[in-house]
Amino acid sequence: MADFRRARGVYVLYNDINVYYVGLATSQRGIGGRLHDHLNDEHWAGWNRFSWFAFDGPDDDTVLDSDGVVRVVQTYTSVQLDAPVLIRDLEALLLAVTKPMGNISSTNFSEAKEWLQVATKTPKLKTFDDLREKLAVD
Repeated sequence: MADFRRARGVYVLYNDINVYYVGLATSQRGIGGRLHDHLNDEHWAGWNRFSWFAFDGPDDDTVLDSDGVVRVVQTYTSVQLDAPVLIRDLEALLLAVTKPMGNISSTNFSEAKEWLQVATKTPKLKTFDDLREKLAVD
């Protein structure tokens, strides 16, 4: 298990229907700091889940804390980018976030590792009828 709160990257806030907000986390407070901000700003009621794409992650030789959690630290100050790789990674990010119906094949990130979020409670299942008012469909 890893604590990504201090990681820098891109995060996406979702409401019950679709993407609500996309943002950057570049400061020392990381993604966790930005999510905390959005719990207390004008966006607090607009989202109920999120995903993130971090540029920082645990090193292969990272030691677990006494509670069994790896703390992610910000590990770089600058990165040299290869334009074709950057473009493919940007496409992979957009595909991961939007999941468009027209894309049959998917683009993979060049050097990404997947980390799964663990829920603290079972999400409430909502049907189309539950969301009808939000969709403004009669």
